[in-house]
Amino acid sequence: MTLMIFQGSLAALQWQEKLSPWQQFNIEGNDRSFLLSFEIQKGDKVFLADLISPLGEKLVVNNVGRNSSRVPPFLYTTMRSNLRPELVLPNIFAVSSAKLHSLTPGVWKYRLAQNSQHAIVNIDIQKALLLQSPSMMLDIYIEDYFSKRPKLRESIEQSIVQMSELYQTIGINLDISVIDSWKDPMLATNDLMKKVQNYSQINRSHQSIFITPRINASIQKDFQGLAACLPFAISSRLSCPLVVAIGDHSKEISKNRLGKVLSHELAHGLGLFHLTDDFYPFTMLNDGLEDTSLNDDINNVMHKTSQVEALPEFSPMQIEWMLRQPILYKR
Repeated sequence: MTLMIFQGSLAALQWQEKLSPWQQFNIEGNDRSFLLSFEIQKGDKVFLADLISPLGEKLVVNNVGRNSSRVPPFLYTTMRSNLRPELVLPNIFAVSSAKLHSLTPGVWKYRLAQNSQHAIVNIDIQKALLLQSPSMMLDIYIEDYFSKRPKLRESIEQSIVQMSELYQTIGINLDISVIDSWKDPMLATNDLMKKVQNYSQINRSHQSIFITPRINASIQKDFQGLAACLPFAISSRLSCPLVVAIGDHSKEISKNRLGKVLSHELAHGLGLFHLTDDFYPFTMLNDGLEDTSLNDDINNVMHKTSQVEALPEFSPMQIEWMLRQPILYKR
């Protein structure tokens, strides 16, 4: 499958009522998917309230969010709808149509809601069209800590190659640049959310993975990862970094296991959730894909464990989902 990106930014939207004026965008016959990104300049708890297709299908209706311990509820539609809820960074969120097998051509309408007196939101839409091979420029920052530990550094390099080869087999070319001897400004903390909030200021042009050690952590793990955006959103202010932390007790690491962790976090950036998880805003649910929901396959890339040496794999629907993400066709 091959796709190409067409994108155009919409003007900033301002409103003072609970609900914004209706907005619209056009879907052509060859468009395969879209990603709507919202960058909040001013306002509190801004979210997508309604989305209606050209046939009058109400894909999001009177959304008021759901409770969640880890995800701001006002950023969510519902995983049971035909729109995918996406967590991004503070003041940036997105929804994608990757769950839809086809898009209805014509004029689509939507509106936002907010809980403040005045909201200003920049809105960007990306659309993917069946034309051209998907690829991604990816910068990988490796903390200087590993340059002094050649065995660990070699395993990291092998894991990066393994990740690249896995994505190549599903039709996604990763154009990788490695930044050696990077000094982690957040080395003193093991809080990955604080790390990605800092890293998001570093690179605006390409997607990035930051590989860093876990120093003096109270609970040691071989690997820990966090994706800032699900999926990658295009913002004028911030990038959406991924971070992978390696336990500082490690004398050597498994390239297969680390390769799985790197591939797993990158897949989050391309719109995939865990096979099952308990922090979705509707208690424990599966990822919504028919060919993974009945089989919590430990060898699947999106299984939460990193304790498996077998080479990881994606399901056909996971591959289809990722190939619809417009970020792969940004030119």
